[in-house]
Amino acid sequence: PVENFYRDNQIEFYFNFQTHESADRSLFNDVRAAIDPQSTLDFSQLPHFAVLPDLSSFAKSGFPFTRLADLSETAIVLPQDEDNSVVESLLTLLSGFGAATGYPALAVTIIKPEQVEKYSDKDLLVLGTLQEQALFKKWGAKLPLQAIVDYTNSTDLGALDQLSVTLRRGLAFLDGRDIRAEANEAQRILANAGDQIALLLGFESPLSDARSVVMLAARHGDSLARAAADLQLPDHKVSVEGDLVLIDNESSSSFLLGTPYFRGQLPRWDLPRWYL
Repeated sequence: PVENFYRDNQIEFYFNFQTHESADRSLFNDVRAAIDPQSTLDFSQLPHFAVLPDLSSFAKSGFPFTRLADLSETAIVLPQDEDNSVVESLLTLLSGFGAATGYPALAVTIIKPEQVEKYSDKDLLVLGTLQEQALFKKWGAKLPLQAIVDYTNSTDLGALDQLSVTLRRGLAFLDGRDIRAEANEAQRILANAGDQIALLLGFESPLSDARSVVMLAARHGDSLARAAADLQLPDHKVSVEGDLVLIDNESSSSFLLGTPYFRGQLPRWDLPRWYL
């Protein structure tokens, strides 16, 4: 299962040589085993398919950005006037991507918020504080945070928006989740959060339905840098999932509030097995 794969997984082999009772055991004092150094594991024929947003995949392996090891289909959006904490966060995340792929991000594109339309054909990693990152306000209605407003104040919505909320709640119910309860809990944490809170968000790109956005934002720069560092820790990776993660000091809370979308394709005969 994908959830059991991390970027630092190791394969270990154990050998157990047993001799027959009648055998001369002195002949087996120096028995050794080894893996052929020319051996390979071939995953090339496996289907590439993912249900997104899935911040667990981002935390564990840098997906979707590390789908190409050189990050040639990734654009990183920095605030107009980035400070040292933003640069520190950027380098921390890039080092994590390199650890996952074994290759440096030689083809990544660094842009400013006003340039995003030009790079709509790329997956976007957005960094910055809530005050300085312009896309946080510009794309506010697209963020998982908007779902908190929708689910906790659904009576104030128009008819179409209420229908959308009802459909999403129904889909979550079929998946065994109470999405309204999740929204209420996320609202409670945000209301009581201090200045150290940081947010990790995942959603479909507003510029292209074939692309994804991951946004790491915080109220202050030092919280942003600390959140980026925390995401490199094994204990933190395990707890990250869904499309919204609230990171406060050394703890984090994950939620799945937005609308899912799909990336890649599965063979038709694998669809029933995936659904079950």
